[in-house]
Amino acid sequence: MVGEAIKMERAVIIGAFEFLGFHFCTSLLEQGYEVEGVHFDNPEGDPFLIDKRMAVGRNANFNEKEYQTWLPFAEIDQQTLIIIDFYDFYVQDNRNFFAESDFLEHFFGENAIQIKETDSRIVFLLPIQWHSSTSEPIHRYLMNDQISSQCFYLPTVYGPWQPSAFVFQQFLLKSMHGEKQISLNDREWIYDVLYIDEVVEAILMLAETKSAASCILKSDITDYWQKCASQLSIPLEAINKYERNRPPEPRTINVKTLKSHIDFSEGIGKQRRHLELLLDKGF
Repeated sequence: MVGEAIKMERAVIIGAFEFLGFHFCTSLLEQGYEVEGVHFDNPEGDPFLIDKRMAVGRNANFNEKEYQTWLPFAEIDQQTLIIIDFYDFYVQDNRNFFAESDFLEHFFGENAIQIKETDSRIVFLLPIQWHSSTSEPIHRYLMNDQISSQCFYLPTVYGPWQPSAFVFQQFLLKSMHGEKQISLNDREWIYDVLYIDEVVEAILMLAETKSAASCILKSDITDYWQKCASQLSIPLEAINKYERNRPPEPRTINVKTLKSHIDFSEGIGKQRRHLELLLDKGF
C-alpha cells in the first residue's frame, strides 16, 4: 500500500561532503530544497573537497556548517529531512566521527519533540553489515520512539565521487597511474552493488512516504559487483581476497530490489570519465 506522501523544502545532511551525502546534497539542491550541509573534517583529507565545495557553494540554497560547531546548538524549528551518512564514515573508517557520536545522541534528545511536532523525517544511510547487529551506534538513536526515522542498509555503492577506500576507484586510479598501490578494504561489501543515482532516487522517494519502513536496498542484477569488477579487469586473486563468510539472509527487515536503469559498463564509464576530469583539473 502506498503511504501518504509528504513534501519537504528543507534538509540537513550530516556528512554533506562524503560520497553519498554529497550526491544527496546536490540532488536536493536541484529540487529546490534549502540544504544545511554539515561537514565533518576527515584528518586524512579529501583531495576533491575543493571541487565539491565549488560545485554546491554557488547555490544560494546551500549553507555549510562544521559538525563540531553546528551540532551543540542545532535546532529543528520547521519540517526538515535529516540525512545522516553513517555509511561513508563506516567504509572509510572515520573513527573520529564515531568517537564524537554522543553529540548526535544529544541532538536527538534535545530536538525529539520538535522533530515530531514539525513532522520531520530522519534518514540513516547505513552499511548492510549493520542490519543484524544491535551493538552499532545507530541503535542508541533508534530507541528514541519520539522520532520518525528510516534506516537504509546499503551494499557497495559506485559512481562519480566514489572514494578511494573502494576497490573500484582504486583500480580506476591504477589504470591512470600504474604505480598506484591497491589496498583492499574489508569493510566493502562484495555481494552486491548499486549505482549512486539510483540509490539517491529510491531513498528520497521512500523518505517522502510516511508508511515506508526501513529496508535493505539490493540490485536486480545477479553478481553485479563481480560484473563491475570484471569490467575494471580486477584480477580474480584480488577478488578472492575479499571472500569471507556471507552473513545469513535477513529475516526481520524488508528488502527492496532496485530496478537498474544503467548498465554496469556505462556506470563504470561515468565514474572513470568523472575521475579523469577531476585529475585533469589538477585535483
